[in-house]
Amino acid sequence: MKQLDKILIVDDDQTSTYLVKSLLEDLQVASHIATATNGKEALDYIDAHCKGAAKAHQQASANFCPELILLDINMPVMNGFEFLEECKQRHCFKDHQVKVVMLSSSAAQIDIQQAKVYQVSEYIVKPLTEEKIIELIG
Repeated sequence: MKQLDKILIVDDDQTSTYLVKSLLEDLQVASHIATATNGKEALDYIDAHCKGAAKAHQQASANFCPELILLDINMPVMNGFEFLEECKQRHCFKDHQVKVVMLSSSAAQIDIQQAKVYQVSEYIVKPLTEEKIIELIG
C-alpha cells in the first residue's frame, strides 16, 4: 500500500479521532498524522502549513500540507461544509494536491448530495475500516 506524507483528521469526537488515528498508524499509511477538532482549527492548520509555500521563510511549514483530509460534518465552531466553503473562497489548496474525504456518521442523502457540490473525493459513513483505507490510498 502506498504511504502518504501527511493526513489531517478533522473531527470533534475524541473517540472517533483516536480510533481513526490508531488505525492509520497501525496500517503505516502516513509518516505524519495531524488532528483538528473543528473546521476553524483545520483552516488554521492549512494556513500555517499549506498557504505559505510561496514565502521562503515559511517553506518548511508549507511542506506539511496534508495530502488527505478526513473531514467530519457535524462539529462545533465550524462544521465540515462551512470548512469546505471557506476553503473554496480562500483557494486553500491552489498549489497543492489535497484529497478531501467526508468521514461522517450521517448517511443522510442531503449530506451526501451537499458533499458532491464541493467535489469531495469520497463520502464514507463511519466507521473507517482497513478496507476503506486501502480503497482510498491504494
